[in-house]
Amino acid sequence: MDETADFYLTTAGEFEPLREPRACTTVGRVRDSRRDDYMLVEIDPPLPGQQFGLGEKDISLLILSTRHVGHTLFPIAEWPCYIYVARILDEAVLTSGSFSANQVDLIAKGTLYRSAEDAM
Repeated sequence: MDETADFYLTTAGEFEPLREPRACTTVGRVRDSRRDDYMLVEIDPPLPGQQFGLGEKDISLLILSTRHVGHTLFPIAEWPCYIYVARILDEAVLTSGSFSANQVDLIAKGTLYRSAEDAM
């Protein structure tokens, strides 16, 4: 596991392709019309894109949001942290810092852990 990761993501029991813990590095903060606390992360290893019709193009960037009212990812104050995981459909999100519902695809519920050991 990556020792420089900010935290680790797993969707154990929710979404098989992300069941194994992924190291996450925070890339930035993004928003939509309702919230301004979505987190753009880079995951390692990437998610195979083939099952999403992307062929050989793997998915390394995801958007995370908290599942519980009153919690935020900036900063994460409580571990584990329960989240929603979305993939980016429109790369314009990366330059604009904002998105609409048709620019992302919610793919799973997940959990963030402070360490790789906790995520196992």
